[in-house]
Amino acid sequence: MRARWVFRDEPYDAKNVGTAVIASWFPGRYYKISTIEGPSSEYITQVAKCDKMGWVGNWLDNTVYEREYKDRADALRGHEDVLSSLTAGRLKLSKVRPR
Repeated sequence: MRARWVFRDEPYDAKNVGTAVIASWFPGRYYKISTIEGPSSEYITQVAKCDKMGWVGNWLDNTVYEREYKDRADALRGHEDVLSSLTAGRLKLSKVRPR
């Protein structure tokens, strides 16, 4: 999937590292990338199916990619890596099973 457009949103609180909505060239297919700090100070990037406005609905049902990090610096680099890989069509997406 190559990106048609990307909307980057500013982090809205201290636990949020980055958020973006990506539109594919396939009509009606959008993805949201969100990188946040988890409850035990680990960081996680998730890619989920969403609507054009970035609404995901149920993250458990719509998550298609997930990656974890130990610290904020790695999470920021990882968020940018996932974003660039997805927009270039190099990121393999598949349904993620809940833990």
